[in-house]
Amino acid sequence: MTQQFKKIQKEGYANIIFSSKPIEYGAEDEESLKKVFTKPDPIYARCYFPNHIGKIEKRSFWHEIWIDGKFIKRTLYESPPDPEWDQIQIWITDDDYKNEILNLDSGKHEIVIWVMKCEFEGKYFKIETTLSGDPLINEKERVKLSRLSKGNITYVVP
Repeated sequence: MTQQFKKIQKEGYANIIFSSKPIEYGAEDEESLKKVFTKPDPIYARCYFPNHIGKIEKRSFWHEIWIDGKFIKRTLYESPPDPEWDQIQIWITDDDYKNEILNLDSGKHEIVIWVMKCEFEGKYFKIETTLSGDPLINEKERVKLSRLSKGNITYVVP
């Protein structure tokens, strides 16, 4: 069932679907999917990845919420998901972003959820100059930021 709902955007990330009830793995239901929610509707998200997530390090996987075009909060995973995972579920109004959603002012709000990971690509050396003019070689890490999923909804607060 999952493949019917998963869509990969030209930018390389996959989509997110939303519902007022939990969306079980492989049991997506077209009739329960929504793009507009009204307070106090619960919001659950099924976030698809373009591929299996692969091996990632601790604290290198997260999702974040943007409300009305502004970054609000990032939720880091202390333990990374299993490498074979190709999707996750987020409980937006129950756990992860409950306070951010419940404290919104009256009106219509555009909410965007991103799921991202950061991958270590190696080390490199950068030559910098100190204030005295001496060269200083610093070891740096090269990382790659990957956007895995994006989804947006409208949330109405009466």
